[in-house]
Amino acid sequence: MILLAGVIILILTLGLLCFSFEYYQSEGFQNLLDVEPPFVKSQNVTYNNYEKDIIVNPGVKDMTSALAVPDIFLDMDTSDSVLVTQRLIEDPTNKYTDYDNKYCRGALQPANLPRHLRGARDGCGWWYVADPSQTSTGVLGTVNGPIFRDGLVSNGQWIWDLTKAQELEEIKLCRQITMCELIDTNAVHGRCGFCPTSGYAVPVKSDGTEKYLKNPNATCGTKVIMNGSDCEALRQNARVITASDGTQCGTFGTPSDDKSLRIYSHDECANFNGVLSNDGQCRSRIGGNYSEDCADLNKPITNVCTPDVNGRLSTSCLISVAKGLGYTTSGAILRILKTSGNLTENDRVAMAQLANIGVNIPDTILSGGDIGGIGKVGGKIDINTAANLYMKIKEQMRLGIHRRIREAAKWFVVGTTNFDPCGFDNNERGPFPLLCLQQLWRVSGCQPAGDGYPRTEADTTQYNSMTWGDISAMFERNYMALQGANGAEAQDADVKKCLGIDVKRTVSPACKPALIPPPPVMLPTFYPDYNFKGAGVPLDVGNYPFTKFIKYIPNDSISSIKVPPGYVVTAYQDDIGSRSQVFTYDTPDIRTNGFDKMISALTISKHN
Repeated sequence: MILLAGVIILILTLGLLCFSFEYYQSEGFQNLLDVEPPFVKSQNVTYNNYEKDIIVNPGVKDMTSALAVPDIFLDMDTSDSVLVTQRLIEDPTNKYTDYDNKYCRGALQPANLPRHLRGARDGCGWWYVADPSQTSTGVLGTVNGPIFRDGLVSNGQWIWDLTKAQELEEIKLCRQITMCELIDTNAVHGRCGFCPTSGYAVPVKSDGTEKYLKNPNATCGTKVIMNGSDCEALRQNARVITASDGTQCGTFGTPSDDKSLRIYSHDECANFNGVLSNDGQCRSRIGGNYSEDCADLNKPITNVCTPDVNGRLSTSCLISVAKGLGYTTSGAILRILKTSGNLTENDRVAMAQLANIGVNIPDTILSGGDIGGIGKVGGKIDINTAANLYMKIKEQMRLGIHRRIREAAKWFVVGTTNFDPCGFDNNERGPFPLLCLQQLWRVSGCQPAGDGYPRTEADTTQYNSMTWGDISAMFERNYMALQGANGAEAQDADVKKCLGIDVKRTVSPACKPALIPPPPVMLPTFYPDYNFKGAGVPLDVGNYPFTKFIKYIPNDSISSIKVPPGYVVTAYQDDIGSRSQVFTYDTPDIRTNGFDKMISALTISKHN
């Protein structure tokens, strides 16, 4: 009886289980833990480390976007939610982004990053970029890669091993030094040694030996040079002078008092198998005179960086110094040097912005002492000071407190298309460049004819203690005051201040409302960058042949054009009458018209 009862209970249990399973399936329920739903590739980092998926809202296409959405969810009922939540992890947005910004991305080099704890699944790694014109950065990630990829350049390499990352960064820094004397530059002295066989520097220890012997990119094979004063001996040893009988003079001997002969000791003369006379001259056994033939060794070695009689370095020297520190021909510094110190408006604004953080660019490093240099100061500097100034600019590519500062440094060093000279944050405090204040005044709606228009550097001092946002709000209030809310008398003054128009009232304001001045005149405006960025130059109706055009706009500098309704702009490639293109509406990128950076003349007309 007991056995029969047990069998019945077993049968009932199995039946209930089968019914439950069939009901579970028929009602559309399915154990999500037995399913491997597809997910986007950028979720792999999270899945591999946490063994869980993240369910995202429709339209979220990558991991970065998913982590930025605070309300990740699916429509579900109570029974579904129990299963689904087993596949979810808590949204780590705040925790991870705060850590990423505070500890990872703010590090100047891998050595500054927090060390990885034993067994930790995530932490700071290094996004290494071998290209010397681009900067590497720390970023939050795991052994498999970064968690957040926003802002990372595409040609980078993920390095989880921070010791290895530090090695690569030190090699990258030193390898940019391709001129022996630059080994004294503050940023690399004692950290890099110049390798005479390779022509570039390698990382060294404090005793001058190579630091990374196992890395072929960081070894020299011979003794490295640690001080710029030793570079002269390097050039001396590299100099080859041959006597009349074909014997190489080497570096034997010393100069005579009048430097006309080379004086030798007995052993030095023996190296030539020569005959030494009592006056120290060494003669060849076949009739030549080594003291005469090798006298050129007494002449000082001149190089491109030997100062002239006025103590000024040549332009060629400054170009060599800049190139030796990694500057490229795409950067503004080399362009300025090659044009005898000629500066564009963007150059001046970039200089002003670097000066605001204490990085000054003096005329002494913007041209050499050649004819056509900057006054009497171009090149009036020693090579070590020049190198330190160039390096200080370059360091701001990595150290700049604002993205605009980093882009300004890139503008000078390697060139950049992302430099907006007036792209200040609202909370940044002055002083601000005159060009940017003028542009902000025009953007607010007021005109250059207005009495309040900042015309000179002296006009900018009143804004030095204000933030960019405060100045912007002040200029906008100037424009809004044209509506006359403060009365007719105040309105007249506001019109004069904003537009430069003298309002004459022939009827008493008490009898007739004051006339509201017309809206500001909108003129065709020409920009040096795409999408109407950079310092725009408005021009009125008229003809602008090449000679007149360059008084307003640098030649071949236009990349985007705003054309108000009713205007017709005809752009010419060389001068009026050459190849042309007509613009009747706003064009944010004139590459599509085949005229990018090719405009040398204009005609502007207006029709009703």
